[in-house]
Amino acid sequence: MSKKVSAGIVLYRRDPALQFFLGHMGGPFWEGKDAGAWGIPKGLVDEGEQPLDAAIRECEEECGYRPEVSSLLELGHIDMKGGKRVHAWACEVDSTVLIPGASNFFEIEWPPKSGLMQSFPEVDCWEWIAFDECAEKLYRRALEGYEKQLGPDHPSTLGNVYGLGILLNEQNRRPEAIKLLRSYVSHSAEAEDTLAYNLACYECLEGNADEAKRLIAAHLKKHPEKKENALKDEDFAAIWDWIRKL
Repeated sequence: MSKKVSAGIVLYRRDPALQFFLGHMGGPFWEGKDAGAWGIPKGLVDEGEQPLDAAIRECEEECGYRPEVSSLLELGHIDMKGGKRVHAWACEVDSTVLIPGASNFFEIEWPPKSGLMQSFPEVDCWEWIAFDECAEKLYRRALEGYEKQLGPDHPSTLGNVYGLGILLNEQNRRPEAIKLLRSYVSHSAEAEDTLAYNLACYECLEGNADEAKRLIAAHLKKHPEKKENALKDEDFAAIWDWIRKL
């Protein structure tokens, strides 16, 4: 193949609730880390191998479960910044099925410059993780990778900042959400129209009146017709008098 190609399988189950089977990356670099350290069973496609065959092989090697081809739903592929293409399929697993979890191993010099070679599992544990928690783990992993490869202003990075911020707000983790969404608004040219109003609401609800005023003033300067809506929005009750004077 002219470029590296990976393939993997998204294992999920619905009983008692939607969960995904994720592995925590092994080795000394990922020890004790959670954010960005989880992923689906996947690996490189060998020369002459079809991506589907590689996905099934990697799933069996990495977590001890071999899905039937008939149970797989193709999800398509994405092309990564470094040139790698990643194919993925989804597979629903019956809640009564026990996936043992397994892993390939790799060797590295550890500690660095010690001359000692040590063997570590590629994945040190597998877990069924609830949808919301799973989404947060994958958002954080993608965000870490995009920030390193593409920088904080790239649309792919900002998309993950936005998605994670919205997810955290839905989980009533508003202070964490505000921190991320502030970053999104400050870096994205489109954010003033798409998010600034909602972020102003969150800021006001958290008692950050000055930041809420700054955001809503900028938004209403562009969209003065929305002033009446803001004066009816209970989220802005604490600054209604200030808004009336705009």
